[in-house]
Amino acid sequence: MAVTNCPCCCPNKGEKLVGEFPSDIKGYVQYGNSVTVLASLLSTYGAVAYNRIHVLLNGLFGISLSQGTICSMVKRCSDKISPVMEQIKEFLKASEVVNFDETGIRAKGKLYWAHNSSNEKYTYQTVNEKRGVAGMEDNGVLPSFEGIGVHDCWWPYQNYDGIEHSLCCAHLLRELNAVKENEENHIWAERLQKLLINMKKAKEKAVSQGQMFLKKELLDAFSREYDDIMNYADMECPPPEVLEKRKRGKIKKGKTRCLIERLIKFKDDVCRFAHNFAVPFDNNQAERDVRNIKTKTKVSGCFRSLNGAQDYLKIMSYISTGIKHGVNAFDALTAAFSGNADIILSRGSE
Repeated sequence: MAVTNCPCCCPNKGEKLVGEFPSDIKGYVQYGNSVTVLASLLSTYGAVAYNRIHVLLNGLFGISLSQGTICSMVKRCSDKISPVMEQIKEFLKASEVVNFDETGIRAKGKLYWAHNSSNEKYTYQTVNEKRGVAGMEDNGVLPSFEGIGVHDCWWPYQNYDGIEHSLCCAHLLRELNAVKENEENHIWAERLQKLLINMKKAKEKAVSQGQMFLKKELLDAFSREYDDIMNYADMECPPPEVLEKRKRGKIKKGKTRCLIERLIKFKDDVCRFAHNFAVPFDNNQAERDVRNIKTKTKVSGCFRSLNGAQDYLKIMSYISTGIKHGVNAFDALTAAFSGNADIILSRGSE
């Protein structure tokens, strides 16, 4: 029997024992998935800046993470959920109703635009330097969508004539309120406000009674009142007279006249929520889904890179979708590192 005092050798055969680290351990100092998930959650869902995450984790657990390490952890989370994000995009494309919105986001010291496509089940957000059609095309949902798109009156949405449009009535109520404050002699704005609210209440009452649609007689009455109000608005605020031919540019009509013409032209889009109960009265779903972007910007400032902004939006889209399916943020990201990122989709189908 071979005898050796070497702690690395087998006492029976004298052979040197050599261990192997797991394939995912690549550094002398290695942090587990729980630390990665926690740091990523603080950065995204918690809207905490990198330097504060460093201070928090060092104070709580004695873990000294550099800002670069935290950035790498967020990137790893983003990579883990990429396949699921493509599934979310496809689910939204096939949905009956999708809410669209966009909001500013700062990266590299410049203004970019976060484009949101979401509904009560899914959230998908991307970043682009353009606010209009280019950003919408890059997001990828709207170009292939064939259902009902709920949005505000941002004109680029009207380029997509292959879908049915539904305008956010909450936006319209605010615009009508501005007309009431600035044009005290106009009464049409208050009349239209009351009509929209009455239509909303009629729909809510029908839903509470288990009805699937409003009666045709009621819809016809709403339609006639809408036309009557807009005829009165046209009389109270007529189009401007052309006093002289302009060499270039459009004739200035004023905000009130532009609003009237928009309400007349898009009557069906304004009233669609009353004709189809699957369509919401407002675009609050999209506005709630983009609110975290403003919170992150106010708390942490701008993103250092465009890729960092996209990683943030991807993770927040994943977390938001998980919450909508009953999966909390920590469980969702932990499952992603265990190779089960689609838990946020399967949980909702149980």
